[in-house]
Amino acid sequence: MESKTVTTDYQPSTRGRMLAAAGPVLWIAVSYVDPGKWAAAVDGGARFGFDLALLVLIINCAAILCHYLSARIAIATGKDLAQICSEEYDDVICVLLGIEAEVSMIALDLTMVLGTAYGLNVIVGIDLFNCVFLTGFDAVVFPILASFLVFRSSIASISLLVVMFFSNQLIALTWSLGRQVVAQDLFRLEIPGWLHRATIRIIAIIPALYCVWNSGAEGIFQLLVFTQVVIALLLPSSVIPLFRVASSRSIMGPYKVSRLVEFSALVSFVGMLGLKIVFVIEMIFGSSEWVSSLKWNIGSAVPIPYLTLLMAALASSV
Repeated sequence: MESKTVTTDYQPSTRGRMLAAAGPVLWIAVSYVDPGKWAAAVDGGARFGFDLALLVLIINCAAILCHYLSARIAIATGKDLAQICSEEYDDVICVLLGIEAEVSMIALDLTMVLGTAYGLNVIVGIDLFNCVFLTGFDAVVFPILASFLVFRSSIASISLLVVMFFSNQLIALTWSLGRQVVAQDLFRLEIPGWLHRATIRIIAIIPALYCVWNSGAEGIFQLLVFTQVVIALLLPSSVIPLFRVASSRSIMGPYKVSRLVEFSALVSFVGMLGLKIVFVIEMIFGSSEWVSSLKWNIGSAVPIPYLTLLMAALASSV
């Protein structure tokens, strides 16, 4: 009996493609909401009003471009950016990129520590110092507290807890995957995931405890803004591999980005670098209020936040 082979070329409908993309889109959207961004936005709005609205819009467009390029690279190559960098760059460059990634992860983890601690303090009433300790067990503490507070909190408190919980867990999961990629591909080290995460969390908790001990809630707010500045200073040098890979014909093949996207990436990079240069110049020679706020009192005669930012800016420019 002659067998017949039936081939079908199934193409999902537009609605099907949109539904398939809804999960990753929601993941990115919720993960994008973290306490550090809230604090920086509130502080910027309080200081400058709507003067920064256009700049915020432009920067968010640049962020969308980075997300698009990251997804395009992953789909076209089947690899993450760290894997490609380990193949394209020498060991020294990979280690430097890995250090930048680790510092960014510590800063992001610090925002989650501070935001979670403050949320627990507001909703449950636990002392801030103890709340910071509890963030070390967030994967266990939060589900228990969520169940407990449903019967004791208002709708607003529950909503805040739910948003904070999902944001914290999604970011933790995303960075757990990222941590392993950085360790394996950039540092070429085989580190257990739990050990890597615990190390970063311990490093993040130390400055949080110090600031809470010396400055209380004000220290949390200032440190949240501080972490966002650190991440912003590291951003220009971090996106160079992203833009380079997306524009490489040898790596991307037919999926290389168009000239228009290349130009947009170049403009975005120049803009990030320009803002960084302005920031460094203002830090060294300026006397504005926001520069003075970087020297807030954390119980030390030395302006540690100011010096840390200045060194981070100069080091990432080398």
